[in-house]
Amino acid sequence: MQIIYSGTGTKKLLALDINRLSDLAAEKDFVHAFHEVYQERGYSLAVPPAAIQELAYCALEKRSDETPLALKALGPTGFEPVTKRL
Repeated sequence: MQIIYSGTGTKKLLALDINRLSDLAAEKDFVHAFHEVYQERGYSLAVPPAAIQELAYCALEKRSDETPLALKALGPTGFEPVTKRL
């Protein structure tokens, strides 16, 4: 995870890595609590392109125990994708 903050009065983003997205797909309780706490603190949770690429690799190429969770994590999350460099 990485906190991306670009100054006063702008949106605070917390970029999620593949581990948090996989935990979310596995519906682990602590991830939902984590999500709520950071939203209360004014952060938007974001998914960087590298995490999407890694999930796609796990889902489509790797063919392992991670494949079902990776496929689920690639579905709608409600997090905003990071599309530009801040």
